[in-house]
Amino acid sequence: MFIFLIFYRCNIAHMLRVIVKKIDFNLLKRIELVAISILIITLPQVNIKSFFNSTVTSKFIYFSYFLLALLIPFILHFLRLKKIKLSKLDGFLVSFILYITVNRYIIQGDYSFSIRYLELLGLSLLYCILRSIKPHNFYWLFLAIVISGTIQAIYGNLQLLGYFASNHSGFNITGSFFNPGPYGGFLVCVWILALGMYLFKENIIHKIKGEFDNKSKYYINTVTYLFNYIPLVGLATTLLVIPATQSRAAWVALLLGSLFLLIIKHKIKSGIFKPQTKIRKAISILLVFSILASMFYGAYHFKKNSADGRLLVWKVSANIVADYPVFGVGFDRFMAHYMNYQASYFLNDLASNEVELAGNTRYAFNEFIQLIVENGLVGGVLLLLLIYGIVTIKIMSSNKEISYIIKSVLIGIGIFASFSYPMQILPVKCILVLLLALIANIDVQKKAIGLFMKKRIQIVYKISFLTCGVFLLFFGITTLKKFTIGFKTWKEASYSFNNELYNTSVKEYESVLTIFHNNGVFLEQYGQALGFNGQHEKALLFLALAEKHVNSNVQQTTLGDNFKRLTKYKDAEMAYVKASKMIPNLLYPNYLLAKLYNESGQKEKAIKMANKVLKMPVKIHSNAVTEINNEMKMIINKNNGKPKF
Repeated sequence: MFIFLIFYRCNIAHMLRVIVKKIDFNLLKRIELVAISILIITLPQVNIKSFFNSTVTSKFIYFSYFLLALLIPFILHFLRLKKIKLSKLDGFLVSFILYITVNRYIIQGDYSFSIRYLELLGLSLLYCILRSIKPHNFYWLFLAIVISGTIQAIYGNLQLLGYFASNHSGFNITGSFFNPGPYGGFLVCVWILALGMYLFKENIIHKIKGEFDNKSKYYINTVTYLFNYIPLVGLATTLLVIPATQSRAAWVALLLGSLFLLIIKHKIKSGIFKPQTKIRKAISILLVFSILASMFYGAYHFKKNSADGRLLVWKVSANIVADYPVFGVGFDRFMAHYMNYQASYFLNDLASNEVELAGNTRYAFNEFIQLIVENGLVGGVLLLLLIYGIVTIKIMSSNKEISYIIKSVLIGIGIFASFSYPMQILPVKCILVLLLALIANIDVQKKAIGLFMKKRIQIVYKISFLTCGVFLLFFGITTLKKFTIGFKTWKEASYSFNNELYNTSVKEYESVLTIFHNNGVFLEQYGQALGFNGQHEKALLFLALAEKHVNSNVQQTTLGDNFKRLTKYKDAEMAYVKASKMIPNLLYPNYLLAKLYNESGQKEKAIKMANKVLKMPVKIHSNAVTEINNEMKMIINKNNGKPKF
C-alpha cells in the first residue's frame, strides 16, 4: 500500500510538471489581466433585480463567480513559483484579516451571516492575484476603472433625465448602487484616479509604449490615444454627475484628493509649506486653514440636520466602545447593537434637542469609528499599523508618479470614509485592494522567501496546494449556487409579503431558512410574515432570534403587535416603549402604545399617551396623520379625558 501511494504521488508530481511546462505563462498572465479588467469594468454595473437587495447581493454573487474563474490561472501560476517576494504591507494585511476572523468566530459569542465578511475573503484572494501582476500592467487596470466610472456617470445622467429609474424612491440618481452616497463615493475614486492619469499621462504612455517596442505603429498610436483621451472623458462625465449626488463626503474627498495631486504635479508644495520667510509661512498656513474651514463649514450647513445626525451616531457609538473597548462587538455586528444604545440614549429624554435627528441606523457614517466599535482598540491599532506601512513604504524613483496616484485615491477614500460607509461598497473596496496590491508590488524592500527547495517537500507542497485549490473551487461553486437560489427566493418571499400573500411568503421564507438562519434582516422579515399569517408564537421566536443580529424600531413594533395579539400586554408595552425610544420623533410607536393602553383598559395611560401623540410635531401632514389624530381624540373621549394641545 505504501509503495502504491509513493508511485501514485510520483505520477501526480510528474503530471504536474508536464502540465506546467506546456503552459504559456506569458499568455496566461495576459488573459488574467484582461479578465480582471473585465471584472473591474462590469462589477459596478451589475444589478440583477431578481435578487433581494439586488444592488449589493447581485454584485457579490457576480464578483464571487468571477473570482473563482480567476482562481484557476492563479493556482497554475503559483505551482511554478520557487520563491515569493513579500512586502511588510502583506504582513500587516494578513495580521489585520486574521484578527478580524479570530475575533469574529472565537472571541465573540455570536456572529451573523455577513456578506461583508465573505467579500473580505474574496478581496483577500483578489489581492493575492493582483500581487503577481507587474506594476506597469496596473495602468491598464486603472484605465478599466475609469471606463467603469464613465459608464456609471452616463447611467446616472440618464437617470436624472428620466430614461432610467433610480434604485431609491427618495432620490432621482443612484447609478447601479442603493443610494447617491455610495454612488458618489465610487465616482470620486474614479475622478481622482482619472485626474492622476491625465496629469501624469506622458510618464504613463512612455512606460506602456516600452511594452510595444516590437509592435507596429498602430499599436503605439492606439495606446497613446487610449491613455490621452479616456481619462479626460472620465473626468468630464463624472464631474457632471458628482454634484447631483449631493454627497458632501464625496465633494470634500474630491477636493482634497485632487488638491494633493495638483500640489505634487505643479511642484508648489515647497512654496506653500516651506516659504522663505516667517510672514509668508504664516500667511500660507492661514490661507490653507481658511480654505479648509470654509469648505467644511459650507458642507456642514448644506444639510445641517444630516450632519448633526452623524454627530448623534458618533456619540452613541462612543457608548458602545466604552462597553466593548478591547475587542469590540464583532465584525459586521454594528447593526446588532446600535439601535439598543440609541434607545438607551433617549430613555430619559435627556437629549430632547437631538430627538429630531434620530433614525434607523445601520452604519456609523465613519468607517474608522465603526471599525473600533466592531473590532475594538486592537482592531484600531492594527489599522494604524497598516496605514503606517502604506506611508513608510519605500518606492523606486521610476515609480514615483504611480505612487502619487495611489496616495491621492487613498486620501480620497479616507476622507470619504470619515463621513460615509465606503467599506459597504464592493466596487470601492475592489479599487482599494487594487491600490494596496500595487503599492506592495512597487515596494523596493520586499523580501524573497523560498518555497521548499527540497524536491520531496516541494512535491508534497504542490500537491497539497493543488488539492486545496480544487476543493476551494468546488466548495465555492456549491456555496454560490445556494446563495443564488437563496437571494432569489428571498426576493420572491418579500414580493409575496408586500402583495399580502402571507401564507405563500412564509413557505418561501422557510425554504431558504437554512441558508439565512443567522441573518438578522431575513429573520426579521420572516417573523413579520409569520405574524401577519397568524402564527404569533412562532413569529416571536424568530423575531427574538433576529434581535441577536439586527435591531430596529420596526422589529420592536412587530414584536409588540404579536405580543398584543397573544394578550401579553406587559411584553407588548415594553416592545412599543423601546421602539418609541429608538426613534422618539416617530408617531407610530406612540400611537400603538395609546391603542394598547386603550384595549387593555389602562385609561390614564391611554389618555396620557393619546395627548402626547396629538402634541407631537409632524414634518409632513398626510391622511394617515389625520386618521391617527382622530383616533387619539376618540380614545381620549372614550376614557372621559380632555384633549391637550
